[in-house]
Amino acid sequence: MSSSSHSYHPRRSRHPGGGGFGFRERQLHVPFVVDDIRDMHHADTPPLGDASWQLVYTKARAERWVELNLRRQHFHTLLPLVRSRSGFQPLFPRYVFVGIAPEVSSRPIAGTRGVQYIVHFGTQPARVPLEVVRDVHARMDAHGVVELQLADPQDPLFAKRARERTRALLMFAQAGFRIKSA
Repeated sequence: MSSSSHSYHPRRSRHPGGGGFGFRERQLHVPFVVDDIRDMHHADTPPLGDASWQLVYTKARAERWVELNLRRQHFHTLLPLVRSRSGFQPLFPRYVFVGIAPEVSSRPIAGTRGVQYIVHFGTQPARVPLEVVRDVHARMDAHGVVELQLADPQDPLFAKRARERTRALLMFAQAGFRIKSA
């Protein structure tokens, strides 16, 4: 290998047609691990009583990143998760609840990386009622995961009987009988 050939540097990637040395820094994407975020998240219950709660709309699949960025700015956050085939997903995709203490300005929220906008009702930021926040928080475990309960499936015997009744009524109607609803 000659000295004029390009060598690979793990932190840099070749930038075709660029200025300078033709290199640009490559950003390393590290996926969040739920427990890493949760260590600083739900082990301590956020003070629900004195904070006013708002809802932010995030960039696609950026909920955990937004939550972490808001927590670094000392805002209270609530991001309920559910189990999925691929791990954990937000219960409300692209939304994060943000608690704002009375003495803290909410101005930095809109400029937080990953936040697209604060949800508004008319011209004012929409306030999430404290009862809603408490209810969502009460359904979460220590790691912020909500266990969804599946609805009871219909009784297959009842469903079969309902189909048989419907077929019988159709046959009577086709035969010329009058059918009254009860």
